[in-house]
Amino acid sequence: ITAFLSWLWLGTMQALVRLLAGLWRFFSGSAIGLLTGAIAALASGFGLWLVWQRWRDWLDFQRLRRLPPMERLYQQLVRELATRGVARDPAQTPLEYARRVGEQQQAPISEPAHQIVQAYVRWRYGDADPDLPQLQAQFRRLRRLRRPGRA
Repeated sequence: ITAFLSWLWLGTMQALVRLLAGLWRFFSGSAIGLLTGAIAALASGFGLWLVWQRWRDWLDFQRLRRLPPMERLYQQLVRELATRGVARDPAQTPLEYARRVGEQQQAPISEPAHQIVQAYVRWRYGDADPDLPQLQAQFRRLRRLRRPGRA
């Protein structure tokens, strides 16, 4: 079995080296090849970047999915506000964070954020049941508000 796996690995690596050498000869052989190689490299880089972004989003989704609904909503709020320029400092309590959001954002953003944080604190530390559908609707409205720099 080890001989077969060794043969398989060696054959695969040799085929890969031959493929890369052939591509190199094509790309470095002429101006058209060079241009094609540059375009292929850019497209490959962009494709890899897109795959990486989707992978991170999927991992994030999987992590959030396991959280209780109120914790998930709070984490989504923190992430959304970070994209708007108000990142949460790890040393900040949720209420300190809500206060800072109120100082740095206008009312259409800060008011729903403050209500979500208040509900999170009551749920997390006071064992109160939040009105999740209403809070989720507020969060959706907050997300729909135009971000700075977007058309």
